[in-house]
Amino acid sequence: MARAEASQATGSSLGPLDGVPVSVKDILDVRGMPTRHGSHLRPDTPKERDSPSVAQLREAGAVIFGKTTLSEMAHKATTDNPLAPVTPVPAPARAEIDSGADIWPVFTPFANQSGQPAASVSVGLAPSGLPIGVQIVGPQFAGALVLRVSALLEAELPKMPVPPHG
Repeated sequence: MARAEASQATGSSLGPLDGVPVSVKDILDVRGMPTRHGSHLRPDTPKERDSPSVAQLREAGAVIFGKTTLSEMAHKATTDNPLAPVTPVPAPARAEIDSGADIWPVFTPFANQSGQPAASVSVGLAPSGLPIGVQIVGPQFAGALVLRVSALLEAELPKMPVPPHG
């Protein structure tokens, strides 16, 4: 993030993904984050270096902000695992959770949490400063298509300023 802010301040560019927030699946090593593969069998030790694909994203200016879930050891097309069960969507309201009722069975998994290839693209900032984005989800084994569509969308969007933080 600091590199993106510095490039914005000087008017220079880090590359085609300058300042774009990116999350990666938990099967890829990200410097400073553990890679658990959705399993208790993998250590919770932060990695010392990025995997080649993550390094390329950084070289292009992307800001890696987190990891997304996957099936344990990436062995099936859903993303539930011992570390993170399937996320209910739509999320229940706070009052529903506080009621103690067994509400989870009525919620269904969101499309990209089925393990399909997906990419998130930032499209702006809310008045609160939080990022707003869209998620592009493709059919199974169509990761290259999802990346091409994402690149086309991003090329058409105005460049977002890096919000101040502190």
